[in-house]
Amino acid sequence: MALRIAAVLAVAASVAVLANGQSVPGAATKAPAASAAKSNNGDLLAGLLASLGDWVKPADDFVQTATEYGKLMSGTMTFLTSPSSVYSEIVGMPRRAEDAWAFAQRKPLEAATRAIIFGIIIATWFFTKPKDVIRASGLTAAQQEDLIEDWEPEPLVPRAPRGTYVARPATFVVREQRVKTVLVEGRDTELLNCASADFLNVAGDPETKRVAKAALDVYTVGSCGPRGFYGTTDAHLSLEAALADVIGCEETITYSDATATVASAIPAFAKRQDVVFLDDAVNHAVQTGCTLSRCKVVRFRHNDMADLERAVKGECGSKRAPPSRRYFIVVEGIYANRGDICPLPEILAIARRFRVRTIVDDSLAFGVLGKRGRGTAEHFGINPLDVDITVASMATSLGSVGGFCYGSDEVVDHQRISGAGYVFSASLPPFLCATAEAALRRFTADATVCSQLRDNARTLRSLLELSRGRLKVVSSFEESPVIHVRLSWHSDRSVNDAHRIEEARAESEDPESLTRWKYAPRRSRPALRRFQGVEDDDLDRVVAEAADRGVLVARSRYLVSDKLAPANSIRIHVSAALTNEDLQKIAVVMEEAVEAAFEARDPAAHAAPARADTLRKRR
Repeated sequence: MALRIAAVLAVAASVAVLANGQSVPGAATKAPAASAAKSNNGDLLAGLLASLGDWVKPADDFVQTATEYGKLMSGTMTFLTSPSSVYSEIVGMPRRAEDAWAFAQRKPLEAATRAIIFGIIIATWFFTKPKDVIRASGLTAAQQEDLIEDWEPEPLVPRAPRGTYVARPATFVVREQRVKTVLVEGRDTELLNCASADFLNVAGDPETKRVAKAALDVYTVGSCGPRGFYGTTDAHLSLEAALADVIGCEETITYSDATATVASAIPAFAKRQDVVFLDDAVNHAVQTGCTLSRCKVVRFRHNDMADLERAVKGECGSKRAPPSRRYFIVVEGIYANRGDICPLPEILAIARRFRVRTIVDDSLAFGVLGKRGRGTAEHFGINPLDVDITVASMATSLGSVGGFCYGSDEVVDHQRISGAGYVFSASLPPFLCATAEAALRRFTADATVCSQLRDNARTLRSLLELSRGRLKVVSSFEESPVIHVRLSWHSDRSVNDAHRIEEARAESEDPESLTRWKYAPRRSRPALRRFQGVEDDDLDRVVAEAADRGVLVARSRYLVSDKLAPANSIRIHVSAALTNEDLQKIAVVMEEAVEAAFEARDPAAHAAPARADTLRKRR
């Protein structure tokens, strides 16, 4: 509609220019004809605008005004029926090429302006069509009511086909969180909290709540703007200074969302022409950051340093690479999807040898590993600044929200103008900054909290491994506060697509081509999806049985678009406040819950589907 109204304005503007009585060189012989035509030019222009008015409805008021203006306009030239004549009159140029060239040399700006106006009119006329719409003014009230009653909205989510399995996950709504237990809706008893990543029990700590309330009284709730506008308070600056002091780095930068931290830091440095070497087990936020950077992503097998060196050699040794291309190795300190640790010393050695930058997501390791809880680098006895860019979440050991990134002054300052999550998002609420700073000072003042957390992780892992065989621990790092367990009748089955994919990826020369479903035969994909739903239902049953026995755990869930996601598992989070009695109770409850789920399973649903054992790599 705006384009059509612009066409009417263009016609009126061109006619107004011609109406000013400007002479056209070389057109003196046509002056008598033009003078004779001035008597009816108002009616012709009115007719033109009226026809355009029918075309650009419903702008009736505008067309009527333009028509009246055209009737009052005097001295306009005649719009003839011949296309060449229309061109000549609108643009104001004679028909002959030599006269047109002379006019363009004499008045180049006016000639170009008229040519542009003519082009807009022609393009608008031929390439736009009025849409067929039902006008409310043409319907009675009864007809409108009938249309409204007959209208049926389309579903926001497409309905599942008949016979499709739909998992019903166990859902718990927490109504109160205490130090190591929670109260959920529908239950009167407390549950041991093994579903939250609050490793140091900050969220339920009374001192933390007191600090949050005091900050609320001063700053209220929100910061009301991005950091670069008016969303920066002294609470933000104090938190960043405290983080830099604890880590021992030059400067830090905070984000208001944990996922957006790594998803903003990676594209702030890696650009389209760069190359990122990505571990095959990174979480979805890291994958999103690589996607947003639009750089070339080269994946290597999980924690396989030989495969990483091969990939780096292949890219860095290429003679076709432009001199400005940069290379990054992106890993996690403790992998959220696996629960194991990255071999950081070997990664840094490869990075130094080939002059590659490193980016580490240390969200699950900060506040957990190291003598002072400074993360993966301290765990290996490495200076944290040896890693070029380190990001971490404040939603784990700091019991707050958001995340932070640290490094050199150049690394931090660059993100203040290039980090999308920092520039375009509202800043972290000040009271959450105060909460995170209080938690930071708490575990740095008492290093035994971090060591107690690591001891609890080792103890619970050893207890779970002593179960009677229905439960299988798949996490490999003994000090990881995140323990992934799977059910034995799932992981031992040959039709389990996720395990087959892991095996195929380990044996494949091109692991990037393997995805979760797509390399399976087309006929077996529905069966595999149905079996994944059956397995998820088993895991949900285990979660519900554990909650009935007083322990709250969670099932891992992954997006369908996450091509690197492993098979779903039960995720157990360990906290520092758990005692040895609590850990023994968790191990006993998980064993009983798994046995109950095994007895309640449907053997027919777990039968091998036809053609499901013929998985092959998609070429």
